[in-house]
Amino acid sequence: MRGTFEAVATDLSVRGCALETTEAMPTSGPFALTLQVAGAPIEIAAARARYVQGTTVGVEFRQITPSAQTRLAEYVGRIYAGRQV
Repeated sequence: MRGTFEAVATDLSVRGCALETTEAMPTSGPFALTLQVAGAPIEIAAARARYVQGTTVGVEFRQITPSAQTRLAEYVGRIYAGRQV
């Protein structure tokens, strides 16, 4: 499947996320993914669907540049720093 789709990323971590979407998206083989984080894109060169449950697709990040990985880790760190345990 080629093309683009829009989804809302939930349960974000440095290794993956859950995508909530009603649009068709790839669930086999690797695909590229762009996350809009704090108004700036983070490019995931290769991601893979790990599970599909209704309109939720669990995604594992397989290939990401070191600079994108750093930006993602900083963002995720800020998210979790603000949570109460």
